[in-house]
Amino acid sequence: MGSLLKITILCLLLACTLESKGQFYLGLSANLGNRLKYTSSSPGLQNPPRISGSIIGIYNEELKNNWALQYGGALGVLGYNMKVTTLDTLTTAEQIPDSFLEYSTFFGRFSLTMGKTIYVGKKELMIGLGGGISYYYSVFTEMSYSMSRIMDDGSVATTFSADFDSPQTSILGFAKIATQLKFNDRLTFGLEYSHSFKSILNGTYEFYHTEVPSSGSVSLYPRELSLVFAVNTSKQVSAKEKLKKEIREKQREGKYKTYLGFDLAIANDIYKINDSGDYLESVPLYNVTWGFNIRQGLSEKFFIETGFIVKFYQEGFGFKAMPFYSTTSSDASWLIPIRGGMNVNIYKQKLFLVPVIGYTFGINPPFGYGWGYGKQESNAISIVYNTMENEDVNRYFSLLQFGAGLSSRPLKTHFHG
Repeated sequence: MGSLLKITILCLLLACTLESKGQFYLGLSANLGNRLKYTSSSPGLQNPPRISGSIIGIYNEELKNNWALQYGGALGVLGYNMKVTTLDTLTTAEQIPDSFLEYSTFFGRFSLTMGKTIYVGKKELMIGLGGGISYYYSVFTEMSYSMSRIMDDGSVATTFSADFDSPQTSILGFAKIATQLKFNDRLTFGLEYSHSFKSILNGTYEFYHTEVPSSGSVSLYPRELSLVFAVNTSKQVSAKEKLKKEIREKQREGKYKTYLGFDLAIANDIYKINDSGDYLESVPLYNVTWGFNIRQGLSEKFFIETGFIVKFYQEGFGFKAMPFYSTTSSDASWLIPIRGGMNVNIYKQKLFLVPVIGYTFGINPPFGYGWGYGKQESNAISIVYNTMENEDVNRYFSLLQFGAGLSSRPLKTHFHG
């Protein structure tokens, strides 16, 4: 625990010593996430998100052309929740779920973020990408959970058990997306998402006295959506910084503007079914895509942009023997695009064709339970089916984008496909 404090205090002191060149913020963050991952999935296990918290220190250095460099530290606690509904056949009574809450892992964190500042009305909004390292300290390296049922003869029957192991100390890297809205010279609010690529916990679980055996492994990847509240503890804004702000205001009226946009689209994905029995057929899988993007003009014609997009991929199939099909949506996939484009005038400098080309990095989180079942009947035909998630897939993927859209100058809006 001493090493954890030393690392965090060192990060905060480093930011404080550089206060004369920038602004130092001290605040709090509420972190939602840190879901347990189960392999194989079980209908008796749920992985609800859990709220954790931390104290943060952020040093903000303003750079040229409305760019900003931020780094700082955090000290907090990580919590997770394992919600269990027993699957035993020892009773016919309704099974009531039970939750196992754990807050025994503490962390110190150092992060570095590069961002771009844009204006929303008169407010400053910084959107950036970054990453860092986290140092975790677990109070308990071994943990056990169990559920039991008292039988009519007074004996005790175990219906569920789980055993977790974690190193007492571990260091993990993470990537993050950050947005910060400067409310005034003192207060800043932020929304951030951090994503670690390595588990800090491993374990196993097993249900007993069940019709179908149910057991598997457990892991925990620190992944959080954080709401940040920070106060500027630096001195009042200097005359030099006020001049910088006036320059930025003038840049807003210049030629090479920065745009914040919102994406909303309806898609019908193209896919293929591999059916060895020739019973299934493809059906329409309509889904919704939404998110935001940041566009930076490079000239009157050319621009680059990035953003964050949430896409709900649908899954489903139809039966050739009856007029029925089933669809459902898995957990949302997260897409981070990097693309470039140009504005091609097609009507009096008011209507433009906007071709774009780019690369997208995708993250596909594990899908909840990963299982499903159903029964359909039509005339004399009865079909019972079960579905399971394929867990042997890469959760990270790449996409190439080619598309075109229309942009209207009078409406001050744009969209693309």
